[in-house]
Amino acid sequence: MLVHFVVRNFRSIRESVSLTMTPAPKDHSLPGNLVGDESCRLLASAVLYGANASGKSNVLKALAYLRFIVENSATRLLPGAPTGVVPYRLDAESRAKPSSFEVAFIEDGVRYIYYLQISAERVHHEELVAYPKGQPQRWFTRKWTGERYDWHSTSSFKPAKDLQERTRDNALFLSVGAQFNHPQLSAVYQWFVRRLGYWDLAAQQPGSLAGMQAFTSQLAKNDPEAKAFITRMLAAADLGIQDIRVITLSSDQIKLPEAIPEDIRSQLQTDLLAGRVTATQTIHRRSDGSGDEDFDLMADESAGTVRLFTLLGSLRIMLETGACVAIDEIDASMHPLLVRSILGMLHDPEVNRHGAQAIMTSHDVSQLNQEILRRDQIYLTEKDADGATQVIPLTDYRPKQKDSILRGYLAGRYGGIPVLPTHLGR
Repeated sequence: MLVHFVVRNFRSIRESVSLTMTPAPKDHSLPGNLVGDESCRLLASAVLYGANASGKSNVLKALAYLRFIVENSATRLLPGAPTGVVPYRLDAESRAKPSSFEVAFIEDGVRYIYYLQISAERVHHEELVAYPKGQPQRWFTRKWTGERYDWHSTSSFKPAKDLQERTRDNALFLSVGAQFNHPQLSAVYQWFVRRLGYWDLAAQQPGSLAGMQAFTSQLAKNDPEAKAFITRMLAAADLGIQDIRVITLSSDQIKLPEAIPEDIRSQLQTDLLAGRVTATQTIHRRSDGSGDEDFDLMADESAGTVRLFTLLGSLRIMLETGACVAIDEIDASMHPLLVRSILGMLHDPEVNRHGAQAIMTSHDVSQLNQEILRRDQIYLTEKDADGATQVIPLTDYRPKQKDSILRGYLAGRYGGIPVLPTHLGR
């Protein structure tokens, strides 16, 4: 479970901004919005609101970048290749400095804090602190002096000198250790890879969500329990869907364009023969009582229904594994009540039994309701005079339990809204 995340000097973020999943100590509202046990209770979700281009997506992209570099630096980056990090570029001082990330999380009952400073050329500082017995153990520290790396570790950390020598300037020691099966580093690495995710629901590339949709279809086709979950969630969303069916298409059910390249045509024919091409049908009950009607998901259902279906397979795995997922624009193409149903899954202890968490960006202000979100789950983003992103927790404004958060937000009391003329033509 994620405890907190801090990022500095990344994209539109210049000074440190932080998100904490630790609940406010005196807020006892909506206990279902918390996950964990009595030893550690954390927020199941946090939502960032702000004007367009205020940088809220960049907070989530920072988490996505950290996951990417942990997973891939040891295996996919060639020696000397750039790390892919993007600093704040609107002043020369920031452009010349490394970006920094800190994440605290709990895995298998152990709390960890991982810290990284990285530029396009190299890792500048990397550090891992663990709390296996409640007290901090600084397992390793790696710092660039300008000429070489200084390494320090404690007696509680299994010796790994050969791994230090294998770690390139542009690779993380954490990633190299996992590659060579170091037991302590592998456990931490697995949290990043298996428990941390990023979904860009507003992605503009054609087919960018096709993989998630195909995953939901295959899950429904092959796992009866998953299909029951997906069907139940679609029915609960009041979309008129009674059931779903995933069918394997045959060659006579697909009309290929005549101008399609021969190699693509051949591959499609191979996939058809192997039963790898499927279509999803939604089952609706006819109003005259004469039976059921099959609809094609892509051709006959609304964009919001397709988007909800696309998410449900990944949501199922997220809930079953207790993952923490950064979800950019949760409300993209979805009605506010569908967004509310997703929040309801996270905030229902009977559904979210394994401590899944989500950090979301949204423009859907209808969720700014203290019967849906606690005050400590809401963050506001805006840019300062230099164009740098600031992230302010709503709790800094000390709203009262009886206050209308929605009314206060729309009135500009908390910031995080665009400042516009009467109409955009002026």
